[in-house]
Amino acid sequence: MADEAIVPTRPVYESDGDLRTLQARILSVVPVETLSEAERGLFKQAQPTDLVVTTDETIFHAQGGGQPNDVGDMMIRTDDGNISTSAPRFHVQAVRRNGKAVILHQGTLSNAESEGHGAFSPGSIVEQTIDGEKRELHSRIHTAGHLLGLAVRQLTDEIPDVSETKAQHFPGAAFVEFRGKIAGTFKEKIQAVVDDLVKQDLPVAISWMNMQQLKEKGVHVPDGFGKTPAENGTRVVEIGDLGGYPCGGTHVHSTAELVKVVVRKIAASKGNTKISYDVE
Repeated sequence: MADEAIVPTRPVYESDGDLRTLQARILSVVPVETLSEAERGLFKQAQPTDLVVTTDETIFHAQGGGQPNDVGDMMIRTDDGNISTSAPRFHVQAVRRNGKAVILHQGTLSNAESEGHGAFSPGSIVEQTIDGEKRELHSRIHTAGHLLGLAVRQLTDEIPDVSETKAQHFPGAAFVEFRGKIAGTFKEKIQAVVDDLVKQDLPVAISWMNMQQLKEKGVHVPDGFGKTPAENGTRVVEIGDLGGYPCGGTHVHSTAELVKVVVRKIAASKGNTKISYDVE
């Protein structure tokens, strides 16, 4: 996007993950084909004529940190505060954050005029609405991944010398990867610890910390993390007194909301171990 159009997007979902609707102001509406090469690369499944919309703030979680993006709609609000039934509706299919803190919403317009975007243009007020069921599922899977990592930590005496390296929280393909070997025979024991932590109904809390606070709290920090710390600190998700992780994703409020976390498979390869999991 042109430098003069760069306005960082306020990611409202980071401070309030319960919102399912939000009013925001459109800042730009451009075809995917007009983006920079780097930004076009963020939307590999998009058609050249699909649109990318930016707003001053957003409720749509941008894909990242192993979590998929939200999907939903943006609808024009009229001067009297009602949702317009005649104006175009923007269907959000993919959401990405560029390297300049701008969140890009890619999708298509329905009910659009043959020429231009009609009322769907910079300056217009839209009501953003996300798919609540998908947000809830993504949040449960993401929290479950953190809980799985913390469950393995509870077994340090039996599973020493392992640490989390990366994770993915996509439905049907979720896993946490550890540096070090975890034998498959620990599957039932890890499952038992996870089950117990779910039943304890532990609170899931979100806060912002500087590097000193991260160290004092014993928050797991990935290798190379913190070289360019955010101005307002690092967003951290903690589960009870078990520990926490730097994280920009969405989460449930307590472990009881996970209902059931299933440890699917433990597989070791090249010095690392991947534990696949799911929620039911």
